[in-house]
Amino acid sequence: MEEKMKLLVLDDDEMSRLYVSYVYKNKALVDAVETAEAAISKASETLYDVVILDIGLKGKLTGMDVLKEIRKFPDYDKVPMIAFTAFAMAGDREKFLAEGFDDYISKPLSKEDLLSIVDKNLKKYNEVK
Repeated sequence: MEEKMKLLVLDDDEMSRLYVSYVYKNKALVDAVETAEAAISKASETLYDVVILDIGLKGKLTGMDVLKEIRKFPDYDKVPMIAFTAFAMAGDREKFLAEGFDDYISKPLSKEDLLSIVDKNLKKYNEVK
């Protein structure tokens, strides 16, 4: 039996967390958290296969701050980190990639985009881990 992918989702919007969890309910073990601190804590305890981080969070930390903290953990240098954001202006994708994200999903998202982007990044990760 194939082991399920481990997916960490950080979003302060409950509907977004529920949506991603629903899409992956049979495909992955999903930890969906609301705060930056919870995401950092979860990543310190578990090695995820893919991490999806909302950028604009309530509180002091942004998704970019969380990315930088999680990248410090052992074995997280190659784990795909995907920016998940309503920032969808020209140049935003490039900005997030330059900050260290591996990919970008804009909101509102479609199930097809979510599955496609996560699958593409998971395949790349499995080739290098």
